Amino acid sequence: EAEPWLFADVAQKQSGKTATQIGSSVTDLINTSVEYGRMGYSLAESQQLGITTTKFANTGNFSSVSDASDALISIIRGFDGLDVGDADKVSDKLTAVANAYAVTASDIAEGLQKSASALNLSGVNVDQATAMITAIAEVTRDAGAAGNAIKTLSMRVRGAKTELEDAGESTDGMAES
Repeated sequence: EAEPWLFADVAQKQSGKTATQIGSSVTDLINTSVEYGRMGYSLAESQQLGITTTKFANTGNFSSVSDASDALISIIRGFDGLDVGDADKVSDKLTAVANAYAVTASDIAEGLQKSASALNLSGVNVDQATAMITAIAEVTRDAGAAGNAIKTLSMRVRGAKTELEDAGESTDGMAES
């Protein structure tokens, strides 16, 4: 039976190799993976999320790997139908949109963090939300404010639907609350 320290040594060497391949520090990669483990993700999920997050931090113009981690988790947990297996897809989509428009992936992520749960309740998916945030942030240069504005509008639309239903008016085609 192998000693536990031997497994830790192998894991550290593997992390070092992976960090070099993705242009990150071993410390960032390990710390991010450990943080995901603390959130309840399995070892395999934590390692994959650590790699995805570290790459996303590098390509998305985040100030830290921790900020990229917060963004990915908020987005994944904020929209129905997304799970940890979608982290790569989400980071790739945000990076692709950022490369095509005058916003950064971290800007889009900031707007999504502020609006994800409210938009999800309105039936908006992550792609639609990304488009809304991008369109506003490209003009205003303030993705956080765009996220807050969309969240507020979404909440008001859902509130208006309830009031219309209470008044006996038709609400066909309105967002579900």
